[in-house]
Amino acid sequence: MKRWLSVGMALALIVFMALPAMAEPRLSVSGSYEVTGVASKGVGDQNVPQDESDNDEADFVHQRFRLQSKIKASDRVTGTLRFDFAEGNWGQDQSFQKYRAAYGNGDDLQVDRAYVTVNMDWVSINAGLQFFPIGQTQVFRDNQPGLQFMIKTGSPIGIHLGWIKVSESIGVGGYFGRENDDEDEYGDTDRWLGELSYTTDIFTAKAFYVRQTDDGSGEVTTWTYSTVNGPSSKTTTNVEDEPWVAGLYVKGDMGAFSYHGEFAQFGGEKGDTDYCGTQVNFNGQYALSDALTVGMDLFWSSAQDDDEIKITSMGDPFASYDIRNGGGFGWDMLTWAQTNAPVYISNATGTAPSNGPLGGDVFDPFNTGAGAIGFGPGVKYIAMDKLTLLGICHFMWADDDDLQDVTGEFEKGYNLILAAVYQLDSNAALHGIYQRVGADFKDGVDPDPSDTFGLMLRIAF
Repeated sequence: MKRWLSVGMALALIVFMALPAMAEPRLSVSGSYEVTGVASKGVGDQNVPQDESDNDEADFVHQRFRLQSKIKASDRVTGTLRFDFAEGNWGQDQSFQKYRAAYGNGDDLQVDRAYVTVNMDWVSINAGLQFFPIGQTQVFRDNQPGLQFMIKTGSPIGIHLGWIKVSESIGVGGYFGRENDDEDEYGDTDRWLGELSYTTDIFTAKAFYVRQTDDGSGEVTTWTYSTVNGPSSKTTTNVEDEPWVAGLYVKGDMGAFSYHGEFAQFGGEKGDTDYCGTQVNFNGQYALSDALTVGMDLFWSSAQDDDEIKITSMGDPFASYDIRNGGGFGWDMLTWAQTNAPVYISNATGTAPSNGPLGGDVFDPFNTGAGAIGFGPGVKYIAMDKLTLLGICHFMWADDDDLQDVTGEFEKGYNLILAAVYQLDSNAALHGIYQRVGADFKDGVDPDPSDTFGLMLRIAF
């Protein structure tokens, strides 16, 4: 049933695109195509420094074709659908014997967004599978089904509320029938968010809070069925997983100088273990001329205490402040100079080691719990109308590299990204990227640096 539903949705999108009504304002279609060649060396040693090996090269080609349609039901109601087609590595995820090549799962169409927007005088409501941004979209950035309310106050003050259904317990019992919400071990998981903002022409401030609630605790028995062995069960213990984050985000633009920064505090529990994490970052950029912009990125994050779990984000495991994507400059989003992104994306196929060349983010490099303090200078130079050159380098040191019951803690490291972006046409660009990551760890673990080269063609429709 799921397969035919996916096929039907894909056919519906194609039919929409072919209809003469496409020229009418009720339907609009946009999209992009990206294909990237990646060659990397030393990635495995950097990513798993406690287990150095010679199996650390990853050379491959990755692509994604994305389409988004907006269907206008009325002046106040709009539907949004976004699909990713043929996403994956050439020669690995592109099994054309199937009805379509899918990313990570050859039998499912990847539906990225599917929601409706109702825009009223005092509130705008989104319902369905959608994007949930908070702050600078680093500590929380989700893409799941739920509800969002953007309340219009008629003043510089804005109110953003949201509810996300992370997991539904009905039916998880498996082979022998459906479970119900009365059983504690099969509780639902939800996320709740609130954001209060104040915006002027040159300044924005946002205070936010996100909490996950998990009603499931106790032993969980999952049943499966085999035509050879018949029914079988597996019993695991489900513990309540309830992290939260609160923080403040600021952003300003004063002509030649622009800045943004964020403070975040994490808490909550996973079973009997507490979550922890305090972090702050500030990024400033100054345009020396129309062609030359320089910037500085500053950040600090606390190390974990004994018997605690350090976290630096909630929701989906990707963030605009991620060190893989150039930190807090945002230039990666502007130019798509994301060398590591294809390496990271390929994890589901097993081509690259977990988390790409550098695990974690600037707030907890390599996820060792040591935290970090550091800075990152950056420069952007428009060499000619069609050519932009970029350089970003983050230097970081552990907040505490002597943790209890932890081996091989992160001590210090750097992340260098150099990129050249050549505009082939108004909606097509070629990106050449080089990235070098180096890090030292406790207990005598000092792997060689990793080098990654990327060449990307990106076309926007």
